[in-house]
Amino acid sequence: MKILTNLFDYGFWLALLIGLCILTFPEFQFDFFHISLVIVIVWLSVGIILLKKITKSRVKFPNNSPIRFLKERFPDTYIKKVENKSFEINRRFGLFFGRRRITILIEKDCLNINILTLGRFDIPSAFHAIPNFIRSKKLAKEWVNLNKYSGN
Repeated sequence: MKILTNLFDYGFWLALLIGLCILTFPEFQFDFFHISLVIVIVWLSVGIILLKKITKSRVKFPNNSPIRFLKERFPDTYIKKVENKSFEINRRFGLFFGRRRITILIEKDCLNINILTLGRFDIPSAFHAIPNFIRSKKLAKEWVNLNKYSGN
């Protein structure tokens, strides 16, 4: 089932990327239309690579709960504890892309974060993958700094 889900998630964006390449590269010229399509193609290519990439950061966990940090950071969201050390946060926002799913996995001394922007039918958006990866890096850095200054 996971293979089918990944095929569906990546298949849509790969088909769009292949279509843009077919449209752009047979008669490439240095004009605004073709240059903008190349920029979109590069953005989508990097976005597809970063789509389900997990941000990892080494951290020494303090006694305070990650739930408290997450509730302070995301006060208007629903935080679901999936397992003993994993959390899923669903945030609603925007008109076209309905929600953002933040998955946080806590291992012994490692914090793993993945942020996905979901569109219709819960298809992850490759256009939002680069900013989401940057957001996950900032969230991991914020968590590390909080733990650094809490005395651990």
